[in-house]
Amino acid sequence: MDGTICGWGLIGIRLNSPRGRARPTGVVLYEITILNHFLTSIDQGFDLVVTALEHTLFFKLYGMPLIVLWLLGGSAYLTLRMGFINVRGLGHGLAVLRGD
Repeated sequence: MDGTICGWGLIGIRLNSPRGRARPTGVVLYEITILNHFLTSIDQGFDLVVTALEHTLFFKLYGMPLIVLWLLGGSAYLTLRMGFINVRGLGHGLAVLRGD
């Protein structure tokens, strides 16, 4: 081989190393270090967003998290707005499930 680096993703191996053994190159290790730094900075950015969402959505209101109350309110609204289709269509859903 001519000393080129072949890579799978960010893993590179020098093909003509001494004694015929393949070994990682310094360039690839540097690229992996840069990738780890980049992924760490993305993780820290998302950590800020997730923490803010956690404190907002899981805020206790009347003894229950806000997200539970939001989902219950949305389901009650849509049940009324759509004329109780989830209750009226239950028989049809079970018939489809049985194959009738």
